Amino acid sequence: MLSKQKISCNYLNTNEANTIAVSDTNNNLIFKKITGLVVATNNTNDNIKLIYDVIIIDNNHNDCKKVLEIIYYKNQLKQLILKHKIF
Repeated sequence: MLSKQKISCNYLNTNEANTIAVSDTNNNLIFKKITGLVVATNNTNDNIKLIYDVIIIDNNHNDCKKVLEIIYYKNQLKQLILKHKIF
């Protein structure tokens, strides 16, 4: 049986390494194994924060949006560098 993540990835024609998970509980440690980037909220257990890729304050102040914007603009910059052979 396919997981919800695999079904979503198949539908979007991508793989799990190209996905982002946002979590605030220890129960979601599995995300670290199956996604490319794991974002935790600040209320996550301090020991668990050590394994997450990004820590945000919470989900109420556009922090998730900010993370997505950073990823998007970083990718755009990377494409420009590659296209124009900068560096």
